[in-house]
Amino acid sequence: MSLTLPPPPSEALSVVRNAIGDVIQSRGPRAALMTERVDSLDVAVPHPVYAVGLEQIAQRELLSSATLVAWRYLLLDDQQVRCAVEVAVRAEDRQLNFSHINRGPFVANSVESITVAETLAPVQRDDYELRLLKIPGLYLLALWLHGPDEIIVPVAPAIPGLVSNVPYNESDLLAVLQPMAEERLSQEGNDLPDQ
Repeated sequence: MSLTLPPPPSEALSVVRNAIGDVIQSRGPRAALMTERVDSLDVAVPHPVYAVGLEQIAQRELLSSATLVAWRYLLLDDQQVRCAVEVAVRAEDRQLNFSHINRGPFVANSVESITVAETLAPVQRDDYELRLLKIPGLYLLALWLHGPDEIIVPVAPAIPGLVSNVPYNESDLLAVLQPMAEERLSQEGNDLPDQ
């Protein structure tokens, strides 16, 4: 069996191509992420991006509270990953908009995590849908393998308490994340000005 990818919205690829063209034509700092010609870039099949907030983690809710926020495309130049482009999904009407381009450590490392995920025994036995899971408040990015079991694989660099490219179930992941979320929320509460 294998990792599967759900079909993206039909208009998402044109949003990506327009964004790439705009960046290249701008000749600004982000243009260095690209090659000179849009045509030389290959666009990999995208995966959906889900996000979860600190409040949900503190209440021991993770995957059930995950919301689709974007589609993430990896851009390849000569088979090398150059960067990732995210197309945001607006919650109220599902409209797609260009979000951002990046090539930080999570981009290359997510390719490594996908390679590791393909070798996992459950993925060898059954089909799993590849999703990306973000917890921005904890700076966590992970693969979410949605299938007969829910498997979460942190992408390097992993936060303290988690190991990159090691599969976790939801319960084990929450055991690490919940205290962190509670602490972060209490710190944010203490940073509020007096009313």
